Amino acid sequence: MQLTTRRTAAGLSRAEFGRLVGYSAEMVGSMERGRRNIRPTLLVRSDDILRAGGHLKAFEEPLREARVPKKVRALRDIEAKALELGA
Repeated sequence: MQLTTRRTAAGLSRAEFGRLVGYSAEMVGSMERGRRNIRPTLLVRSDDILRAGGHLKAFEEPLREARVPKKVRALRDIEAKALELGA
């Protein structure tokens, strides 16, 4: 994962990075291993702290979208099409 790669390249331990972004070392580890979902706001903060040049921020919107349940996304798409047809 890019977050782990960039954190280690910056020479930060999970605990140090966690303090900078407001999470515990355990939570950072869980997110890096995929056991916990990464929050979109963490990507934005991480991008700035790790000087990722927008590479981590680029995942913010797709991550927000993925957090919306599949059925809700499908209904939202149907509604958008219906509104488009009605316009």
